[in-house]
Amino acid sequence: EISINENDYPEKYKSIIRRLLKAVQNEKVRNTMEVEDEILEELQLKERAAEKAILLAKKAMEDKIKAEQEKEKAEQEKELALQREKEAMQQKEKEQREKEFALQREKQLALKLAKQMLKMGVPIAEITKETGLTEKEINNNQ
Repeated sequence: EISINENDYPEKYKSIIRRLLKAVQNEKVRNTMEVEDEILEELQLKERAAEKAILLAKKAMEDKIKAEQEKEKAEQEKELALQREKEAMQQKEKEQREKEFALQREKQLALKLAKQMLKMGVPIAEITKETGLTEKEINNNQ
């Protein structure tokens, strides 16, 4: 007769102890132990499958989160690029308005100068040469 308590041994030896105990037990106990072992093995398989499913689900969730973060980052970069483009266009428009204003101011000064030159009797050909105005512009300004 063998008297062994399998709980006295580490987990890794329990399957060996159970096999040894099977060999010395009666047939009914052996059959019960075999059914228990099959049930335990099936439960372990299911547990491993569940763990694998959990790991796969976790990885899928992490991949989804990563993809969403990358999408959000790309959208932010796109918005930033659009903002920069908008600011560049606004700057260009501002520079264009300033240039047009400067040209208008220059033309007004040229017209004023042309008017003074006409009063002084300077010929129109010379006025056009000095001011860059056309003869028509000078005549319309009088």
